[in-house]
Amino acid sequence: MKQVEKKLFMIALSQVEDVGRLTLGRIYDLEEFPVHLSAYPLQKIQKVLYVTEHVARKIKEQFSLSLAEEIYGKLKEKGGDVLLFDDPRYSKRLKQIYDPPQLLYGIGNFNLLSHYSIAVIGSRTPTPYGRNNARTFAKYLSKVGFCVVSGLARGIDGEAHQGALQGSGATIGVLGGGIDQIFPKENMAIYYEIMQRGLLLSEYPPGKKPFPKFFPERNRIISGLSLGTLVVESAIRSGTNITADAALEQGRDVFAIPGSIHSSRSAGCHHLILEGAKLVQHPQDVVSHYPHYLPEILPSFKNDDNAFNSEQLTFEELEVLEAIGWEPISFEKISQRFPLPSSQLHHLLLSLQVKKCIERLPGPSYLRLKS
Repeated sequence: MKQVEKKLFMIALSQVEDVGRLTLGRIYDLEEFPVHLSAYPLQKIQKVLYVTEHVARKIKEQFSLSLAEEIYGKLKEKGGDVLLFDDPRYSKRLKQIYDPPQLLYGIGNFNLLSHYSIAVIGSRTPTPYGRNNARTFAKYLSKVGFCVVSGLARGIDGEAHQGALQGSGATIGVLGGGIDQIFPKENMAIYYEIMQRGLLLSEYPPGKKPFPKFFPERNRIISGLSLGTLVVESAIRSGTNITADAALEQGRDVFAIPGSIHSSRSAGCHHLILEGAKLVQHPQDVVSHYPHYLPEILPSFKNDDNAFNSEQLTFEELEVLEAIGWEPISFEKISQRFPLPSSQLHHLLLSLQVKKCIERLPGPSYLRLKS
């Protein structure tokens, strides 16, 4: 059976109501591919696929190769393809999880599925501290050779993809709807950049709208593709922690960045650390956990352009930087901690911004970016 015909068959079968991944998986165990499945009598469909009479009837009624051709055609028009479980490009790590997807719709660079990957996930409503950490960690991980995996959601996911794109560009976005469904719309630019430079993946066919129950299913793919999952910011009860739990169930590493004890958005990270997640304070903490995977390209942190070189700052700049913490702080509070004429303090803050040691936020307030 030709590969395209096999893909069309699997697409058609996956579109049948009440046909799940378990049924789709049985196809690969058959000695002969049941090309004419819909023409089989009910009893033969039941016997071949080990399904109930109800599901066999659904297959008789809904199995449509013409619909599959339409779905596949739309995907190919966008430069995409369907990845079956037995495709040599299919991620070996994803194959190892419980209940892996039997087919994946993708657009982009499928070679990224063979890369060593780290998932970077977190809150949809992050603090500036969380946004900065997501970008910084993802950029660093990407530049040293990891592929960054996330869910293209708003908040930390979007920041993680942006950071990876600023690095090597190696990033995989796993969608909670059809491969052509951009959600949220605010991530449209990221979506198209990943399409060109990274890889978009979905378990759902083009046209399938995002639905709440799809996101936990999507999360198992994010963690399943990855050696480890980095949680940047999360509440105690959140989809982020569902992904972290999936990673633990899959036997993968979980890392968490600590935050303020007063921030509800860091409570989930603190809980994960108490439960055994690895506390990380710098991207190198993640990288150093996998020296056996990337010995030839792991850089020393001091040689990375994200590294902070104190010799670049004046004594006064260093003192002002020490007065600024890791939570947003107003100009008034900085001036209270470090009394200086306003004009001189503004000059020092501007210099620190130029040197990318701090970020100016609305208010105005400032956020420290580097140690």
